[in-house]
Parts: sequence; structure tokens; C-alpha cells
Amino acid sequence: MDKLLNISKVIKSIGGDGSIHGCIVDIDYYNHIYINPVDGKITPYFAYDMEQKYVYKDLYTLLAEKKPSLLSGYVEWQKIDSNNEIVVRNTELTDLAVLVTDKKIYSASKIIKSIQYLLFQDVVREWNDKILRISNREETIGEMERLEIDNSIYQSILQSN
Repeated sequence: MDKLLNISKVIKSIGGDGSIHGCIVDIDYYNHIYINPVDGKITPYFAYDMEQKYVYKDLYTLLAEKKPSLLSGYVEWQKIDSNNEIVVRNTELTDLAVLVTDKKIYSASKIIKSIQYLLFQDVVREWNDKILRISNREETIGEMERLEIDNSIYQSILQSN
């Protein structure tokens, strides 16, 4: 959660929206940063909708192409904090932007968003009594998998507490 909050602060400081919903920080309506809850990897992307996302190799490239009005603020911020992980390039990408059509990031983000309601607003939005009746950790993880909750996300949540 700290990483999300830090990235949100950076985005706000350069003139962007900075709203957090799940694992996603909004730069504006179409531009976002996804933070993988399992490995912490930061992925800047542009999306018209949930099925067509253009993933960029770094935030600078996304801003230069899609939101140049924020680029000068980002460059100034980068001079101050050049070692921040939001500056790091995705070396796996060779193109400026790559079209991604799967919706996996949104399922992880939905789970994290439900946890954020509990952490930030003390609101439980979903409840499943089956979890209470399970006696050991292995059965609990198995039940979470049957409920279509990614085990790695569940594990990272347990470890962060």
C-alpha cells in the first residue's frame, strides 16, 4: 500500500490525478500506472477501455506520447529523485508501446480495492462464511483458489500484515 501511496503522491506532484483504485493509480482518465501486488513491478499504460491497453516501457515515454503537459513536471521531479522505482524502464519492452488485450490486471486490482475499503474506510464489502469454517492454512488457500482469488495475491496480502 505504501508503494501505491508514494506513486500517487508523485503523480499529484507533477500535475496528474493520483487517484488510487485497487492496484492502479490514475494519471488522468486514459493514462494509468499499474503496480503488480505480487512483485511490485510498475507498468505505465494508456487505455481507452479495459480490453485495449497500450503498455509503455516507462512513465517518461507514456507522458511524452500521451500526456506531454505533465512531462516537464515529471522531468523536474526525476532530477530530485532519480533513484525512485517509478523512473525504472521495463527492459522487456523493445517498442515504445505494446497492445495488451487481456484483463488480468483488473481482477487483481478488484481484490486489492476490496481490501483498501477495509484498510482506509473500515468497510467490509464482501464476506464469505466458508473461510471461517476452514481449520488449517492449506485448506484456506485451497478455498481461496476455488473462489477464484489468486493465491499469490492472497499470500502477498498475508505477508504484508
